Amino acid sequence: MTIVSSVSTKASTFWRLLRSRGLGAATRHTGGYVRSLPVKPRPNPYQALRRGRLPQAIGLSTEIILDTNVYNSYLQHRHGEEVLLDVHDYQMVVNVSEPGLHTDLIAYGEREVHSSAQYRSELAAISATANRPVTVLEVGGHIGYFALMAASVLGEAADIHGFEPSPENFERLQDNIALNGFEDRFTLSRMAVADTTGEATLEIGQFSNQNYLVGEGVHAHAEETRGERIPVDQVSLDEYIREQGIAPEAVDVIRMDVQGAEYEILEGARSILGADDSLLIFMETHPNYVPVEKQRQLTSWLSEAGLQPVYSAAGFRTPDKWPDRRVEEIGDLIDTNAEVLLKR
Repeated sequence: MTIVSSVSTKASTFWRLLRSRGLGAATRHTGGYVRSLPVKPRPNPYQALRRGRLPQAIGLSTEIILDTNVYNSYLQHRHGEEVLLDVHDYQMVVNVSEPGLHTDLIAYGEREVHSSAQYRSELAAISATANRPVTVLEVGGHIGYFALMAASVLGEAADIHGFEPSPENFERLQDNIALNGFEDRFTLSRMAVADTTGEATLEIGQFSNQNYLVGEGVHAHAEETRGERIPVDQVSLDEYIREQGIAPEAVDVIRMDVQGAEYEILEGARSILGADDSLLIFMETHPNYVPVEKQRQLTSWLSEAGLQPVYSAAGFRTPDKWPDRRVEEIGDLIDTNAEVLLKR
């Protein structure tokens, strides 16, 4: 493995070269969030250059022109499938050949840049005033990007309960936590989270961040994205905290990106939503996987819980650059695909 670092450079010169090749508009208007079928996000060399990552920007440019990322190919040839990255103030091992989060971190050094920054800021504010451990329910932990972010920001106060049903992702999550010496900040469960406790079926998607519980949005996807199905345990958050002896009002944060299962998860967290203490929810909404009537019910629960949106974004775009993703009140969540932070 190797540590992939960023390289400072004068980004404007290289960006003018890209524009001279007719790539300016193609690379500026990206995002990867769609209202129909899941797609691989388009490469964005401009964003890599803004972060001083010239080799990565060159690789993204060749991916546009030649459909091959020469930088990732170089990493793979020299170091194999796995590379060690410095991400914010922690480290992660990612797979060079895995689209999505893995290759985004190689290219840009971060993921969901604006909402991630806001999340770190909110966690820091919670930590600064906490007089007890800060309890975070990390639903859909994947390989640990947001879980490690919370552990790093909260420090010794972190009490993070992570859920990840995919065996491969769960192993990577464990490894990345151990890599940073954060084991004492986590309680991990290799299970899915839903509205009830019991058994479920997980469909392994084309990419590691596109796994789905069967019956929760999977039929909205193209046939070619469907893969192996495996049995998994599932638990509701209310049942989980009861078993762990955690009071509903002691839950400080729920973070989830669950590919359309937001409704079921929050239906199984009604005691947490009904508590009186402060709560932060950081979630990505997936309206193309959730029927409108369920979206309306979900927004009703959030409103009754006293939660209000404090920030929204979509990939590299902030709300002022992407007004149809702006979430200023709870009702705006309906039919909106965005990364949203809500507080009470």
